[in-house]
Amino acid sequence: MISEKRYMYYAGRFYRHRVESVFLVIDSLKFSNYILIIRSLGPKEIEKEIIEFAKDRGVYNQVKILPATTAHIVAYESSKASINLVFESLNKENELMKGVITGKLLQLLVINAPILAVARSDSEIGNILRKTNKGDLVSNEDEIIDFFKKLSFSSKAYKGNSEIYLFSKEKQAYNLCKILDDVIDKRD
Repeated sequence: MISEKRYMYYAGRFYRHRVESVFLVIDSLKFSNYILIIRSLGPKEIEKEIIEFAKDRGVYNQVKILPATTAHIVAYESSKASINLVFESLNKENELMKGVITGKLLQLLVINAPILAVARSDSEIGNILRKTNKGDLVSNEDEIIDFFKKLSFSSKAYKGNSEIYLFSKEKQAYNLCKILDDVIDKRD
């Protein structure tokens, strides 16, 4: 289990197109007293790049990469985090990446900790975070620093609202069932 009091948390697999987002958070650590805790599913070569990047930036002591663990432990650790992280691509050249909404984001919406999503500035993730008041979408270091400042002024800056229900698993399953019912009705 994690012993740090104030930590940012990410659990999952690293993908090459998201590494720039991870580096952006690491660069911002020098402006905070947070520890970045990563429960990594690999790949090992990207983990090594992250560690080397943190060393080069002088924040290696603020980055911990932990091995994979059970879903129960990940849920517990993310519930105790000061900030939960979502990483997506910062690349604006691929228009399809604008609409990528990770399942991880939907899982994190119901957890008390605010969400810091690092992605391209026009990502649909930002719309969800604004609508639910659950966090911020950032795409540069200044925006991350602003996020830290908002949290330092009020720990309830991103407490969420009733709109979170619209993005719950239950509501999403209900919406999918309605679509499937409509398709079946049209076939009959």
